[in-house]
Amino acid sequence: MRIVFRAASLFPSAPTPLFAVAAGPAARVVLLQAPVGVYLSSAFVIQPSAELRDTADNRVTSDSFSRLTARLEHTPGGAAPFTDRSSLLIGSSTVQVAAGVATFLDLGISWGAPAGDYRL
Repeated sequence: MRIVFRAASLFPSAPTPLFAVAAGPAARVVLLQAPVGVYLSSAFVIQPSAELRDTADNRVTSDSFSRLTARLEHTPGGAAPFTDRSSLLIGSSTVQVAAGVATFLDLGISWGAPAGDYRL
């Protein structure tokens, strides 16, 4: 990308050297894929994934060094308040981000999880 400066009465124009525009630093996490196929004591059939985005909602593809940790929240009656039940997660609950995307590989919910509604 470059910027070109022009004046109607002057010639030639004055272009700047080429420069790159990149995403800013990570500002939030967005869920790309929710877990599907939730069976107690086994990994989700379709694993969750999330991406890091900057304040302009761009994926932060330059980030391959952050680690993302899943947290499990539970409510017995389906309404707030949710309580932290991350100890019920099985598999790797923390994964390395690659090009701004974190994909879980073996995450699931343990056999001892009580009935109710959950969210990651």
